[in-house]
Amino acid sequence: LLTDGPKHRRAFIDWGVFHTEPAFYQAWGRFKRLNKQRNALLKTANSYRELSYWDQEMAGLAENISQWRASYIEQMKTVAETICQTFL
Repeated sequence: LLTDGPKHRRAFIDWGVFHTEPAFYQAWGRFKRLNKQRNALLKTANSYRELSYWDQEMAGLAENISQWRASYIEQMKTVAETICQTFL
């Protein structure tokens, strides 16, 4: 976690959130699908106005995912502080 890049840290956090937040997996999967569709549209779109649906949908999901991640990190922070205190 410390030496690998942010992709690995995000995957670790997402794994933890998946186990603590029931709605996370569905929201995360939907976000990934929308992102893939949006990226495909970027290659063929005649105007950026066509992207507004994807942008709005993704923004709401991204906000939820970000909040769940932040909440999980706060929970892990408390656990990590307790564990560190036993070693110090």
